Order: sequence, then C-alpha cells, then structure tokens
Amino acid sequence: MPGIAVSSGLFGARVPQPPPSNVRETSFFFFFFFSICIHSCLYFIFGVHFHIFSQFYRGRLQERKLFILLLLLLFTAPVSLYLFAFSVPVVTGQPFPQSLTHTHTNLCSLFCCSHIYFLLLLWLRLFFLQLVRGAAMPSRAVLRKKARRESKHRRLEAEDAAVDAALLACHGAQSHLPLGAGETENGVETAARKRPRNVAVVEAAAETVESMAGMSRKERKRFEAKQRFERQLARLNAAVGKEENTTATKTETAMQAAEAGTDALSPTRGETLRHDPKFKNGTFWRMRKERRGRTVFLGNMPARFTVQEVKDFVSSVFDAYCARKNEDVNKADEEREEISVGVAVVDLVDFLPAPPRVKHRHMFVTLQSKEVAEQVVKLLDAYKLDGVTLRCNFASDKAQRGEAIRRRLAAPRVRS
Repeated sequence: MPGIAVSSGLFGARVPQPPPSNVRETSFFFFFFFSICIHSCLYFIFGVHFHIFSQFYRGRLQERKLFILLLLLLFTAPVSLYLFAFSVPVVTGQPFPQSLTHTHTNLCSLFCCSHIYFLLLLWLRLFFLQLVRGAAMPSRAVLRKKARRESKHRRLEAEDAAVDAALLACHGAQSHLPLGAGETENGVETAARKRPRNVAVVEAAAETVESMAGMSRKERKRFEAKQRFERQLARLNAAVGKEENTTATKTETAMQAAEAGTDALSPTRGETLRHDPKFKNGTFWRMRKERRGRTVFLGNMPARFTVQEVKDFVSSVFDAYCARKNEDVNKADEEREEISVGVAVVDLVDFLPAPPRVKHRHMFVTLQSKEVAEQVVKLLDAYKLDGVTLRCNFASDKAQRGEAIRRRLAAPRVRS
C-alpha cells in the first residue's frame, strides 16, 4: 500500500510497521493530557470529599483517616495503569502485543509520574489545610474559657459603672439639697429600700443568663443544679429556723426524760444514732470512746445462747463473784432485791457474723463500767463452759489481740 512501509517476515508474512513520528507524537501528547485530566478530576473529587469530612468532624479529622485516603489513591495507580494499557490498542489501532513499544512504555512511566505528582499535591494540600485549621481555629474549650473570661470582665465593669453612677448621683443630690431635707430623704429611702419581687427576679435572671453565656451544655446543667440546690438549702434553713423555737422545749424535755430513764431502759432498743439531740453538743465521739473502753471480746460461747442468755450468764458469774467478796453490784447502799431497778451489768451484746451450723460463736459485750469489765475479763478468761474454754479480753487491747492472732496461727490446722 502506498504511504505505509511493509516488511516481509520470516515466512513471508506481512508485518505492519509502526506509524510515522507525527502519529507517535500526537498519541504521546494525547495520552499525556488525558492522564492529566483524569488525575485532575480525581484530585478535585477527593479534595471535595476531604472538605466534606473536615466540615463533618469540625476540624478533628485524625491522621488515621488521612492515611486511609492516601492509601485509596495509591491503590488506584495499578488500576489506572491497566486501563491505560488496554486503551492504547483501541486508540492506536494496533494489536495489543505490538502496542507495548518504547513509546507506550514512556507513556506508562509518564502516567505513573503524573499519578505520583498529583498524590504529592493532594498530600501537601491536606497537610497545609491541617496546619492552617489548627493555627487559626482553637479548640472549643479554649473558646468557652475565653467567653467566660470576657463575660466576667463585662459583668465586673458593669457593676463598677453602676456603683460609680449611684455614688455620683447620691453625692450630687446631697450637695443640691437644703440642710433639713436629708432626714426626710433618708426616711423615704429606708422605707423603700426593699426592691419589688419582680424586679429582683428579672435582675437575677439577667445575671444568670449573662454568667452562662460561655458555658457548654454540661456546665450549664451543673450550674443550674447547683443553683437549685442552694435555693433548696435556703428554704430548708428558713423552715428549720422557724421550727427550732417550737421544738426547743420538746427537745429539752426529751433529753431530760432520756437522761432520767437511761438507767432503767433495756439496751435491746439499739444504739442511739449520731444525729440524736443528746449528741448535739459534740459528745458522740467521747461517748463512743468511753463505751469502747468498757467493751470486751467474748469468744467460744455455745451457739445456742441468745442475747438474753449471754446477759444472764455474765450477770450470774459476776453476782457469784460479788457474793464471795461480799460486794454489791452497783456499789451503792441498795439491797440485792433492788438490783433489777438499778443499772444492769451488761449493756449490750453484739454477735459477730458466723457461718451456719457453727458450734461456737464470738461476740462483743459492753458492760456497765470499766471496773466491771476488768473483773469480768478476769473471771471469764479461760472459763470452762460445756467443756470449751472461753476467751475474754478487752476489744481495744492490741497486745491481747496480737497474742490471740499468734495462737491462732501457731495452732495446727485440720484439713478436711
């Protein structure tokens, strides 16, 4: 054919020659601009997506998401190369094996270079966007702090201006008044010193709104809860102040009745609470320390014993000791028949928790006085009851407790 160089192959087959140089240059520039257009579109699309993501996350786009975006762009490189390799035969009109000539290899390398070039541009754009956004846009905490500080300054300036204006008005009015008019004005001012309730409420609401201008939702909720709590406390204090006068006499009579009937009351009613009126003057810890000084530990008691049986047992042992020593339990000039009317030997019995079906139990026993407690410890320590040796010592005696712990650790343990 004229205009096309044809060469014969090994077996006489006609092999088409490559197109002339002007065709190659045209295809070269065509694919160059084609690749630039494709990557420009990709760059624009991913830039728009990044802008949308950054607006959605409000400047908190993490580095992890940025790396994922760049990796997606890198993975598009081989796909675009394959598309380019398959599109070359379609454009040039040559078979696919013969289209991979030197020119096509250059085009592929140019395509890769343009791809990397646009990736670098995209990375630089994202990097500078992050820098500019981080430098120009502070965090919301900084903005709230700045807003609170400015609102505080504005409030203080407004208060100072109001005070200065009031002082100036007061001084000016006093300077222009006659000599005898000051007393009447003072009387009128004292009569109208109270503000109307609606004015006070409006001013308080305005101050609250201005003070909450730079707060977040959590801080505003916390501030409102604090204000509600303060108002509740104020109402409770007012109610308590009104009731204190009416309950003072009742409290005094109750205290007198309690002091008079403490000795005769049974201790089974339980301990008095800390907020009881008798502890109003700060005697709670003193009485607690004194009660602990006359409390003893009593161990290895049979599990069948109840609180009343423990009290009867301790009282009978102490009565037998007093009978031998010819002493009175109450150390007074009363007869033994009147002991039930006086102070009981045992005030309180507190059982320690024990597992079910246990044979022996431990407890704390609060006695009448420290002297009685000392005698009970001497009597009941190593006392034999139902073939078991009782243990009795002061609960506050650390030496005895340490000795008991050493005995327990030294005792052989029976493994089941």
